[in-house]
Amino acid sequence: MSFIDEIREKGFLIADMKDKQFSAPPVETRFDVILLCHNGTAELEINMNRVQLKPRSCLVYSRVLYGNTISVSNDFWATVLLLDSTFSFDASVGIPAEFMHNMITEPVREIDDDNEWAMLNNMMDIIRLNNRRKPLTYRREMVEMQYRSMLFTLAESATNTQRSRVREFTMGDSYFRNFMNLIDTHVKEHHEVAFYAEQLHITPKYLSEICKQKSGYKAKEILSAVLVANIKKDIMVSGKSMKVLAFEYCFADQSSLGKFFRKMTGKSPMAFRKEKH
Repeated sequence: MSFIDEIREKGFLIADMKDKQFSAPPVETRFDVILLCHNGTAELEINMNRVQLKPRSCLVYSRVLYGNTISVSNDFWATVLLLDSTFSFDASVGIPAEFMHNMITEPVREIDDDNEWAMLNNMMDIIRLNNRRKPLTYRREMVEMQYRSMLFTLAESATNTQRSRVREFTMGDSYFRNFMNLIDTHVKEHHEVAFYAEQLHITPKYLSEICKQKSGYKAKEILSAVLVANIKKDIMVSGKSMKVLAFEYCFADQSSLGKFFRKMTGKSPMAFRKEKH
């Protein structure tokens, strides 16, 4: 099984990367990545942007469409967690938009705090152990919790760092942050980008362009992903019928909810519930 097939099957892949493993041709994916560099140095090209890695640096990147190795030292060693976009979106639902935005604007960070570095490595180790253990019924959920904890740890630290700097925020930054906050509040009732654009007093096209620039995703993709992630959680933990969920999420009927869910996940809501219980 190739690493791409493994990610598509499980939603994630965790691995140790050494110098020779990076000496490969460019790859094209649509995965998210979080990387902890333990030793050595490397220069990578991700989505046409160059990033520098050195010991105790952490890379967090959303939607890697293109990756290539520019240079890597002979003693390079890093732990890498790759996730498909659905897995990553599910895990990041509810994380404040400011946190996510700060990570997007600064994908590589040096971890100076010993406790923070130890926490990140411990969470990676727990993900690795969960990947190995059997039975595997709740492996995805347990890995998702650790990844989510890593995001909170990194995002909180990044936000504190950003606040200590003098930084000029653009209108695009403000629109993106406000859009994500509006989604948190209104995603159950409003499923169309036009509503959020109207609240922000901009056009849907401009909002989508801002989202693409700031996150790599169009506004509709973000909205749909957050919506389906919330529905998934309610299906798993609420015990409510599909009819009730359709009403609460403002779908015309149960069939409309089913069509949306199947389009986003490839399976019906009932099949998803059965799979998780």
